[in-house]
Amino acid sequence: FRDLGGYPTADGRAVRRRHLFRSDALHRLTDADVAQVHALGVTTLIDFRTTHELESNGWGGMARVSAEHVHLPTFDTTRPFLDDEEVRRTLVSAPDAYVAMLRNGAEAYAAALHRVAASEAPVVFFCAAGKDRTGVFAALVLGLLGVADADVVADYALTGEVIDRI
Repeated sequence: FRDLGGYPTADGRAVRRRHLFRSDALHRLTDADVAQVHALGVTTLIDFRTTHELESNGWGGMARVSAEHVHLPTFDTTRPFLDDEEVRRTLVSAPDAYVAMLRNGAEAYAAALHRVAASEAPVVFFCAAGKDRTGVFAALVLGLLGVADADVVADYALTGEVIDRI
């Protein structure tokens, strides 16, 4: 769970702090985590998990967060993603997978962008692991805000510090 704010932009400003957060599986929130999310003033939880993941893992700790839950799957299937033969054929590398996420999840990512842009209060977005779908959205937002590519890559790389726990 981390703040996307603070990065410098091409126009000399900086991405607003404490407004947009990225996370991993929010269904694992503990009572202390819920209190922290409330303390941050988060009013919207954008969930990029598939319907299958939502049904399998449920709401968990998110049910105790006083915030709107917005389910925007970037791909939606009632079976695990990698059971789809067509999907497996297109996934040659991580960049291929991320391009596929952008292509197939365009409507979900656009809806999420609109939610973030329209919100005066803090928002958090997440998926099952907080790495790929979440990473793609973070890169998209930071890129649209004029954050340098090197900073976008550095933000993505921060997830590597917790990948073993993920």
